[in-house]
Amino acid sequence: MTMSLESRLREIMRQGGHGAQGARGAQGAEGAKGAQGADSADSTVIAERLGVLMYQSHGSYSACGLGSDGTDLLVALAREAGSAQGIYGAKITGGGSGGTVAILGRRDAGERVAGIGREYERRTGRTAYLFEGSSPGAAAVAPVRVEPN
Repeated sequence: MTMSLESRLREIMRQGGHGAQGARGAQGAEGAKGAQGADSADSTVIAERLGVLMYQSHGSYSACGLGSDGTDLLVALAREAGSAQGIYGAKITGGGSGGTVAILGRRDAGERVAGIGREYERRTGRTAYLFEGSSPGAAAVAPVRVEPN
């Protein structure tokens, strides 16, 4: 039985968010409208919850000393934009001490994400490279939960 992305995200949220990081990661660009093309209030709630998990994940990563000023700034700019502007969450992804920031946003948030990149460049003098797109990620292959022995 194949589960839709929205159904899978609902299941992840029901389970307390386990596996949510991989469920929706668009590198430095737009994510899904709501959570798989739906404009429903439920989809927005799911996207907002996933965004909170992304911000928490990023905070934990930085608290361990693995983050960087650049990624912290990009995440802060995404948080400032907020869900009212179609930006639901952001977190570092990839290697430590720098790397790529994944931003979860509506399909129509591309210009807002580009604005975050421009503001980052203005503040730091460093070029932000934006990669747009999305994939079903863990929702397509099902996340793996590792239980302690």
